[in-house]
Amino acid sequence: LYLSKVVSSGRPIYSHVLPLLYLKNMIPNAQKLPRILSALLVTMFTSFLIIF
Repeated sequence: LYLSKVVSSGRPIYSHVLPLLYLKNMIPNAQKLPRILSALLVTMFTSFLIIF
């Protein structure tokens, strides 16, 4: 369902893949960050994926 939404929107796939890859790279480093900051990052990426 999500992939069909991305394809039907006509936007390039990489505009969704790049934030996901960046977030995946940030997850191991989230242990070093304050818990509030890591939660803020996750919320920011989630809202970015929903809006765009």
